[in-house]
Amino acid sequence: MKSKNLILGAVSFFLLYLILELFSRIALSFLGFSFFNPNSFLVNNYYKELQKPLETEITKDDGYTDILILGGSVISPLWSRMDTRLDSLLSKKNVRVFNVAIPGHTSLDNAIKYDLLKDKEFDLVIYYEAINENRANNAAPERFKEDYSQMEWYHHIGLIRKHPELNITTLPYLLHKAIVTIGRKITRTPFLENDNVREENRQYGSDIKTAGPYKKNLEDIIALSEKKNEKLLLMAYTSFFPDVKFLGDPSDAQYFSKNCVRAAIVTVWGDTKNTQKGIEVHNDILTKLATEHKTYYLDMRKMIPQEVDCFCDICHLSEKGCIIFAESLANYITTNHILEDKPKI
Repeated sequence: MKSKNLILGAVSFFLLYLILELFSRIALSFLGFSFFNPNSFLVNNYYKELQKPLETEITKDDGYTDILILGGSVISPLWSRMDTRLDSLLSKKNVRVFNVAIPGHTSLDNAIKYDLLKDKEFDLVIYYEAINENRANNAAPERFKEDYSQMEWYHHIGLIRKHPELNITTLPYLLHKAIVTIGRKITRTPFLENDNVREENRQYGSDIKTAGPYKKNLEDIIALSEKKNEKLLLMAYTSFFPDVKFLGDPSDAQYFSKNCVRAAIVTVWGDTKNTQKGIEVHNDILTKLATEHKTYYLDMRKMIPQEVDCFCDICHLSEKGCIIFAESLANYITTNHILEDKPKI
């Protein structure tokens, strides 16, 4: 009798769970999740740039030399078309460049994206980003989170990544999301902006709290490249800070190249002195990791002249700057025979 009751109880629980799971998936579908493949939400809503490489067969024996570019806006298709430039400069035939660099993305975004592409086999992975982290520094010490979840973008991404079981069951995620959301409502904890910095928060930016997370994220990228036996090129970040007082408005454009289609407001990352400090800290970390792990390393600070004509703002490059960047990158790849399966020189 007891065994029969246990079986009946188990069946009842299973049926109840199925019903709750059904309603959970329906509820999430109103938030944009796929009913049958909810795990795809991360790519389809946060990292759409991964759709093309994920849909493409990328293997060591696919007949192509496949290059992956990770980074922020400076090296992205929108701002520099670095994938097109690099492809045209490399003498090797059948090169495919997958440029998933996106404006605003940090080392965390890039570590996540590389992980999402872990089933793809690249011949070379290029990393260039050290400025966007600085937005996260503009938070009081008690508000700062190692996973940057004080900003809404990373809060939602982090929550999803804590639930790899999403395709199997969505209930744990939905319950977790509900509890966290209710908790934030009760405590009235606002998110910090992901794409801008409030003036009252800029005072906190001099403490480069992102040093630890930046190092960890780069270590994750390096570890995955080593595990997959993929060549990794880390590039130190170049920037241009003229000795002037920035106002944080369009008038700051007078200090940079006049031949630019677009430029960023320099205070989008916080106070410019703090941004400069943050870039230096991140560059030091990247350089040390490149040395420790013997990755390929190119110091773009030595490649791009510190001239007005090369920069559209403190980090984005003019056409002249982009040409020098692309030629320096292509020359480094060629000189070091990176795509030829030869040892470093």
